[in-house]
Amino acid sequence: MHRTDTPEAAAHRPAPGAWHARAPLRRPRAPLRSDLEVDVAIVGGGFSGLWTAYHLLQGDPSLRVVVLERDVIGFGASGRNGGWLMGAAPADLQVWERKFGLDAARRAQGVLVDAVSEIADVIARDELGLPPRLAGSITIARSAAEEQRLHARRAADEHYGWPADGHAWLEPDEVRERIGATGVRGALESRPCGTLDPVRLITKLAARVEALGGTVHERSPVVSVEPRLLRTDSATVRAPRIVMATEAFTVEQPGEGRRYLPLASTIVSTAPIPDGARDEIGWRGGEAVGDAHHLFFYAQITREGRLTLGGRGAPYRLGSAVEHAGIADRATTDRLEATIADVWPALAGVPIESRWSGSIAVPRDWCASCGVDADSGVAWIGGYGGHGVAATYVLARSLAPLLRGEPDPLGPLPWTLHRPRRWEPEPIRWMMSQAIVRTLGSADRLEAAGKPARRMKLVERFIAG
Repeated sequence: MHRTDTPEAAAHRPAPGAWHARAPLRRPRAPLRSDLEVDVAIVGGGFSGLWTAYHLLQGDPSLRVVVLERDVIGFGASGRNGGWLMGAAPADLQVWERKFGLDAARRAQGVLVDAVSEIADVIARDELGLPPRLAGSITIARSAAEEQRLHARRAADEHYGWPADGHAWLEPDEVRERIGATGVRGALESRPCGTLDPVRLITKLAARVEALGGTVHERSPVVSVEPRLLRTDSATVRAPRIVMATEAFTVEQPGEGRRYLPLASTIVSTAPIPDGARDEIGWRGGEAVGDAHHLFFYAQITREGRLTLGGRGAPYRLGSAVEHAGIADRATTDRLEATIADVWPALAGVPIESRWSGSIAVPRDWCASCGVDADSGVAWIGGYGGHGVAATYVLARSLAPLLRGEPDPLGPLPWTLHRPRRWEPEPIRWMMSQAIVRTLGSADRLEAAGKPARRMKLVERFIAG
């Protein structure tokens, strides 16, 4: 989708993805041009950075807080995701259980579940755009193996404290009636979960940070990070606390190339669905919909009636290259478009308006974390593995008191108690990622044919769960 090249459009220069392209035009905030001295400097204008600024200022309005964004607010994963607001942990819960015990893992899961309604309340209270549609998620199974995985997922969720009434099994007729999906064996309905437009939320969130007294600068790339000192291409910022909220872009910093594995997630978005096709499939409640493939998809129908569907599978690029331009891998978009036609034949002829991609940050143990290095004053937050829309709010809320030198009122939680080890060096990392993606894809094909995918045993130690 392209806009007319007006001066206003040129000033806006939308970031990749339909969420940005469909957002109201605006001029970017001014870059940082003069030196600053603040209490907390935050690098990264995504959800992690802005929620951190929000929680800091909510707790202490006297703090001097600045957010520096290299491009525009929501340029990275925060503005390119599928818009799922869910209580799923940004972690392999088995890792949390092994390291901190079952009670700690359950407490963390409970905090994340509660956050869904809390974020909805914050959006309403602070007028952060349209409220999320809290209609739950429906994860479909179209093979016996997928059905088995969903029952195992339900049992695991309940083991880790998911609400007893938060799951329900839907029979094939119920699935077709709710969302029009064909060829299903059943589905797992999960609550709480909601859908929203992430760019509209993050745009309002940035404005709210400014209303609370914070400062936000766009087009302000940080070129070096030192203890208590940041340098941009035109100014320096001195701060006793510096927060690196750069998610997948972290790997572009000197010495941080092995911090995360930047994996591409790709999304396609249709034109508005015609009334006849919409009547045929239903799906009018705002439910988030996904499947239980290894290379799974995630989808929603937006308030404007567009199907927005994403998935994994694009190849990892040697050297942890991060997807800046948002150019989608053709083989992945072909697979996603074929998925639409296969699961919802009534939508087969609806044109695809947008295709884009972005990088998600995957830690070595698939567990997000945050914390503060007392010696350097540099803090970190991130590593959500694609589960960040709600988790960013939660981790930022835990990080804010630590930045002020106070304990988290919720007590120590798994994300503040550890920092994942680094990934293997290249070319081992590239070889591993290539093997994992190929194995996941071939496992899906075997299961669709009714055959067991025993080869998954080869990669289980490298993927969450």
